[in-house]
Amino acid sequence: MIERAAALGIGVLPGPGGGGDYRLGLGFVLAVFAVAVAAAEAGADFVGLVFAESRRRLTVEQARTILQSLRESRRDPPQAVGGFADMPASEVNRIAREVGLDRVQLSGHEPPEYRSLIELPVIWAVKLSPEQNPEEARHALASVQEVLNPALDVCLVEPWADGAYG
Repeated sequence: MIERAAALGIGVLPGPGGGGDYRLGLGFVLAVFAVAVAAAEAGADFVGLVFAESRRRLTVEQARTILQSLRESRRDPPQAVGGFADMPASEVNRIAREVGLDRVQLSGHEPPEYRSLIELPVIWAVKLSPEQNPEEARHALASVQEVLNPALDVCLVEPWADGAYG
């Protein structure tokens, strides 16, 4: 895979975790690229790139390189989705433009009115907890669905996990 990445112009750069761990260290960008290629070859509709605070967070440059190489190597690549949480909308839009994203996934605590500030189609992650009663869950979903464009946007239901975004 290193040779394939090099042929596509992917450099093996230090990742955000540092050290020698393949997932977090020197091979971080290569590992993300390998997953993106495998997903595309398996027929995935979307490839996710994380920009939220996380050990998997990519820089704009890393994500742009991965997407450029994926798009150059595939006739019909999956759509690129950027994962964001609790960031200013202007920053989300800037990163989306610079990277060349197709969609934005919101996985934080963004209020419903935040949707109107995002320039791209949205995948909005709604986290539901087993402790929520059915009425609370319906309200959580309804408040997001009211602001989504059904022709473009998607509501994604995820389980609640303390301390985790999506």
